[in-house]
Amino acid sequence: MNLKTAITKNYKSNRIMTMSEKILKTVLTAIIFLMSPYQTAIADAEFQQGINYFNKAEYSQAHSFLDELKSDFKSNAEFQYYYGLSLLKTDQAKEAVDALERAVELDPDNAEYHYALAMIYFVRGDELGMIRGMRMGRAVKRTLLKAVELDPQHAEATSALTSYLLGFPGILGGDGKAGRALLPKLRELNKSAALWEEGFMERRDGNFERAEELLIAAINTPGRKASYRVNLAKYYMDQKQYNEAIPYLEQSLGLPRTWSEDDGDSAAHTFLAACYYLLGDQDNFRKHALAAEETSQTEKDSRTMRAWFDHWKIEYD
Repeated sequence: MNLKTAITKNYKSNRIMTMSEKILKTVLTAIIFLMSPYQTAIADAEFQQGINYFNKAEYSQAHSFLDELKSDFKSNAEFQYYYGLSLLKTDQAKEAVDALERAVELDPDNAEYHYALAMIYFVRGDELGMIRGMRMGRAVKRTLLKAVELDPQHAEATSALTSYLLGFPGILGGDGKAGRALLPKLRELNKSAALWEEGFMERRDGNFERAEELLIAAINTPGRKASYRVNLAKYYMDQKQYNEAIPYLEQSLGLPRTWSEDDGDSAAHTFLAACYYLLGDQDNFRKHALAAEETSQTEKDSRTMRAWFDHWKIEYD
């Protein structure tokens, strides 16, 4: 075989291979194109399943579903919202900030996303040191103000902003006068939340009887949060009125809670255990201490239980 023949044969062989590769590439492209809607439908269904788990307060399962999809929904604001909240509810506040900031970036006019971001800033601020926590506190106020600006009818954002303004010092953006000015609007949106804020305002002013009256009224008013009962029980426990605290804690068990409420059944059992311990009832103490462990959804719940027991100098192994 001369050189010319060899070159010609090699060229033809390469040409055949190149054509085969092109055909294969075309076929694969067609398959991918045809499969794309199917794959999208599967991802959408899994996203919805994650939302369903989240709405049932099964936050670990929700996070497991959503975490698998994070690369598929980078530009989806609703996904970033739910993914961020699933991170928050599984003790990953730092990562949750990134997701909710992305949701706000993708949909800057959504008041709910701003509200959720503010709540995550609040949790993250608690995790940081004093200086960085102070900066995060100012971000909470700024983001809540934006949420209420975008949707003046957003009851949760209005309640959170009122609570922030009334409860925090001026150095962190607290403003009692502005908080009081919001109370009439909050009464229109959620009377129970307004009564609750008024009750704590009276408590801070030292008017304990009036505070108790308002807090009980808040619990008996439509729109109340389940966590109000736990917080009222804490109020009684601070005054060493453990028998008064117990009924409210028991009533709170099993009640549905929103994602923004931290005081779940684990917290209620923790405080019940503390009440019974301080009343000298060891059987009920052990019963509720065990229940607090069993209903803990995250490591943070377990740490919180231990921290409260340390607060009351309760020994528990």
